[in-house]
Amino acid sequence: VFQVGGSIEVAVKASDNIGISSVALRVNTVGYVWVVGGKGSYKVSKPGTYVFVATGTDTSNNKSTASLTVVVPDEEDPVGTLTGYPSATSVLEGTSVQYTATFRDNVGVVKKGITVNGVEQAMDAYNRITYKFEDMGRYVVTAWAEDAAGNRTETIIEMTVAYRDLTAPEVNVTHN
Repeated sequence: VFQVGGSIEVAVKASDNIGISSVALRVNTVGYVWVVGGKGSYKVSKPGTYVFVATGTDTSNNKSTASLTVVVPDEEDPVGTLTGYPSATSVLEGTSVQYTATFRDNVGVVKKGITVNGVEQAMDAYNRITYKFEDMGRYVVTAWAEDAAGNRTETIIEMTVAYRDLTAPEVNVTHN
């Protein structure tokens, strides 16, 4: 299995009835890999598909190519943060809290969202929601992100919503 940060070792062999003058090895049509003693090595910087194309040239300038495709899987989960304003994890009924999520991934986030008790909330363009806690109880606010390889991350904030007493006390005055 090939991994990001590792190397892909490639063996290249060319033969001809008269003689070989050169062997070149390219990766993804953009860069050359040095071939020494019939072997080349390419350091992998990110997940993806790497196509190695070897071109052998004989002494009469005839050329022939062969290719090898190597897939380096994306095994890295996205990273996410979730913050609330106000930042308290305990609020009273009727309180609105604005949550902001941030996400990043080595390849790119393709799906993301924020849920409250498992119910997806509509985020704005800045990955924000405003949620009004109407009822007492415990709530779980979750920000999640997924990349194209299906790697997923979640970050949560647990909220406690307490009763908001809106009833004024009764006051009586009597004479003795």
